[in-house]
Amino acid sequence: MPISFNDNEQIGNGVSGHPSRWLKKIDALPDSGGTADNAFQGDLFGVVLDRYDVEDGNRGDEILSKGTVFTYNDNTHVRKYKNSITTVNMGLNTQFMTLDGPNGGARTATSTDAEGIFMGFKARLNLDTTESNITRNSYKGANNKNIYFYRITSSEILDYITDLTGCYLASEKGREFGTGETTGTTGGINNTIPNDLGYVLSHEIETDNTTLTHIIQVDADLADGFYRIMQPNETAFYDFTPNKIKLNTLSSEYTKVAYENRTYTTTRDYALAYGSGERDSPLAGNVGHNEAVLSMYVFVDTDAQSEFLLSDREEVVPRTHTEAYTVLADVESLYENQFTMCITDGINTHKTSINQRYLGTTQGSYIEFGEMEEKHGLVSMSETFTVTTNSNILFPLKRAMIGSVVNISHEADNILNDLLETNDIEYTIPDSTYPLFLAPNFKSVDLFSAINYILKRKDKELIYEDDRFKIKESTDTDLYPSLIISDRNQKIQIKDFKKSTGLFDFYNEIIVYGSTHVAKKRNLRSIKKVGKKTLEVEDPSIFTQEDVDEKASELLRLHSKLNEKISIELGHNGLSQLRAGDTISLELIQENVAKNQYQILEMEHRIDGFVKLELGRFSKGMEDRFAELLVSSNANRAKIRSRELIQPNENVSILDLVSLRERKLLVQKRTTSETTNKIGFVRTIGFDSPLATGTITTTTVREVEL
Repeated sequence: MPISFNDNEQIGNGVSGHPSRWLKKIDALPDSGGTADNAFQGDLFGVVLDRYDVEDGNRGDEILSKGTVFTYNDNTHVRKYKNSITTVNMGLNTQFMTLDGPNGGARTATSTDAEGIFMGFKARLNLDTTESNITRNSYKGANNKNIYFYRITSSEILDYITDLTGCYLASEKGREFGTGETTGTTGGINNTIPNDLGYVLSHEIETDNTTLTHIIQVDADLADGFYRIMQPNETAFYDFTPNKIKLNTLSSEYTKVAYENRTYTTTRDYALAYGSGERDSPLAGNVGHNEAVLSMYVFVDTDAQSEFLLSDREEVVPRTHTEAYTVLADVESLYENQFTMCITDGINTHKTSINQRYLGTTQGSYIEFGEMEEKHGLVSMSETFTVTTNSNILFPLKRAMIGSVVNISHEADNILNDLLETNDIEYTIPDSTYPLFLAPNFKSVDLFSAINYILKRKDKELIYEDDRFKIKESTDTDLYPSLIISDRNQKIQIKDFKKSTGLFDFYNEIIVYGSTHVAKKRNLRSIKKVGKKTLEVEDPSIFTQEDVDEKASELLRLHSKLNEKISIELGHNGLSQLRAGDTISLELIQENVAKNQYQILEMEHRIDGFVKLELGRFSKGMEDRFAELLVSSNANRAKIRSRELIQPNENVSILDLVSLRERKLLVQKRTTSETTNKIGFVRTIGFDSPLATGTITTTTVREVEL
């Protein structure tokens, strides 16, 4: 790493302050004339992110590839050159291009063995408790689970990586995917299933200790050795990510190549002049072989669905490929499964097939996607299924949630109060005997329908009395007739009687459309006799199937069975308090009218002292039906108005505030002088005055200031 300090002899020149801990470390490094510093010894791997040509450097097959990994760092020092350039040198155990190629032939280094590269560093963490600077203890955590914490001093890599909380530690020792051979003792660890995988619960620095001490807590019992630090990635899949995903396996084939839309494949080995060898050949311990930057896919099993096979697993993230595989496995098809899955990151979603296969305890397991698309964050996978809804979904949906729904509701009396007061309606309401909480969705609903929707659920009625609205209990005696008109009562004079049908239009089939439900009620006997006569009603204030069924039954009764009107003339004695809207009982034995309740639809006081009543067969919903028909008529008229109708300007009339006062009286007389001009003819046409033009003269007769 060439760094130009231009300081002649020494890097630091006795500088006591540094802009960063890294520059402070460089300042403290020895020069090449002294002893090599063991800084970061064994903790860092250099990796080639990109390259460029240098003068007289490597060309052709000898150039390094993106993803080439150096062997781990052995020592660090600075070197001063004659042209006053100072470099930071990192010594490695293996020389650059020491072998001829994959066949392993010896090679002599040349002065042109040089490359220009952009390099990054991969860190590894030593958790070998046999070393004096590392100690480990355990304690019982939540659910009696063992928690392991490490106290680490003199770890330069941790001094620069200050917080590992939320990361995973994957052991370098493991088994090669597919073959089951042991890895991690020598050579590269690409395609390795780690023996141990632990989650870092916390990473703290002990500030009250004179020696910089790191305290790391993990949730797994990790064996001694080196561990790779794995941090969750913001991008889970690219559209060019391989379809075959090896579970719990360290692999570079899932890592995006810098500056390119592809993932790593085969890389050139650092120790070879060209090409790529094997994990342990041609050089024993071919460190970094095909590693590039390693990635690993794990499942997040929030429900611990694999418990039927591995009942002792407590972790949300399965720590072995076998535990991960059993998340999707079942008893009937343990080693191979096929699914149709919905893959989503909450924003982007696609459906694809997934094949799952278990190769063996040491060989690994994998899932293979039929189609791969880019996804970010924690990606959800779920088996597809069909949901049947009670109505068509009229707008596009990206996400649906199945579960219990919680509505924020209000007490019915409070809703009534808001509706009536918002519309400046004075009313009285009795105290409720019980609370009822509702959460209606009143959109495009008239006030009458909204109020009735609530009143029916509270068993109350709305009446208009003494110039104000009153809400009464349905059982209130005021709502039931106290007057009985009967031909048995000699005190009541009955002059005339007439019975007819047609109070409402006749229908024998009713269809009610609620907000999301439909109900159909029919009078089959009537349909068979007179044919089908259908009434369709839309009421967006109805939200349940029970309510639309009740509404349809009520309308069928009103428009078929109770569709009769009676006209009767009575003497005025005892009827002075009656008025339209009251309910009475009527019984006329001579006219074959059984005793029933009727509502006064119209009341006419005759000049002969008799009162003519128009009666309709009483039903609790009759008065509501009248109002509904009126509201529906108004709504229909509103719908058929022209869409181009100009919205009237809002203005305020102040005519009642204007005071007029006479200021002048002016009287004028207008005269016209005659001419002999005719209008196209000469003869008289019924009168002597000539039809012609003349001069108009205005004369002021009187003008007076008032």
